[in-house]
Amino acid sequence: MVLPAIMLYMTASTILSGDFAAAGCGFGRIVRLTLFGPDASGVACVRLPFSADIPSIALGITSEVAVINYVLLVRRLRSLDIQLSHGERSLFAADQLEREPMKVHYERIGRWLKVRLRWQLLLLALVFTVGTCFYLWVVENNHLFKAMASIQGDARPSGAVRDGFRDSWWASWERNPGMAISWTVVGSLGTYFACCQAYLYYHLSKIFRTAPGLMVFRHVPARVDRDHGWRPIGRIIAIAYVSSISFICSVIALIYILRDPEAIPLVRNTITGILVFVALGGTVLNMLLVSTLRLGVARTFANTVRLKLIRLNQEIRELLERGNNVEARLVLLEAEQLAREKPYPIQGTAIRVLSLASGVIPVSKLLNDIFHLVF
Repeated sequence: MVLPAIMLYMTASTILSGDFAAAGCGFGRIVRLTLFGPDASGVACVRLPFSADIPSIALGITSEVAVINYVLLVRRLRSLDIQLSHGERSLFAADQLEREPMKVHYERIGRWLKVRLRWQLLLLALVFTVGTCFYLWVVENNHLFKAMASIQGDARPSGAVRDGFRDSWWASWERNPGMAISWTVVGSLGTYFACCQAYLYYHLSKIFRTAPGLMVFRHVPARVDRDHGWRPIGRIIAIAYVSSISFICSVIALIYILRDPEAIPLVRNTITGILVFVALGGTVLNMLLVSTLRLGVARTFANTVRLKLIRLNQEIRELLERGNNVEARLVLLEAEQLAREKPYPIQGTAIRVLSLASGVIPVSKLLNDIFHLVF
């Protein structure tokens, strides 16, 4: 509840202080100038209000997404065992979770959701320390201070012009300490919850790799549930999709903020190395995570279908041996329908394709930024 309150405070404060917007500095105009270059309006943006700070807005949105995704993920994990083991859509019997070899893994999930307070506070302190250091760097070296002049047609902005944007930045400590603190808190909290979410997904992916070999799953027919009982897992995978795209967008904003071709070579190379490592490493890990979850579901479902087909074929042979041809034919129809099952049980192909397509643009942008950052 704290983060939305802080973001509301930031928005209201910038409006009341006059730092929310300024003439020629609207969000839409800055986006057009960034994408298409200078216009012929004759209006110049000489300040850096909240609405013109697109990288900070992007980081604020991705921070909010990180918090929301973490809350949703925890809620769904806490009730996942009940959703998957009760009712006619259940994938397995509830007592399987209380027996070995699954019992030890099930108990571990409970411990993952109850991390000791001291470790949470340690991570929070570390994240806030990094966030504070990041703010101190940004307030002096934000690439946007230089870019605001160049996107308006000033190919070589002077130091005075850059200092003017720096001094008028809505989150400058000298101008508004409350906004500076809020800027740091929002980014730090978003990073904290993103780390917590990554921690849960890391352990969850291990469960997805091991569970198919530890448990016996039921096949839920499509007439009972169009997702064959896997819908609760599909919702968790959907959160992973959103988190991956949000991460890429946040890294794009970071690369833009920290880009500084005029910096000391050692500093520039160090920052470049860190950004490339975080960008590529995080993107690859997110892709592996989503792939692991999807492959775990597909493999488990395929194994479930295979085992049920074996049972149905055995039943058909027994019915034929007893001369019960009518029942054998009915079971045969069920087996033939089961053999035509799709390899992935969760429906919504169009949504998955749209999710993948929505990630093409930020991934392409990220790769382009990394290329220009390095070369």
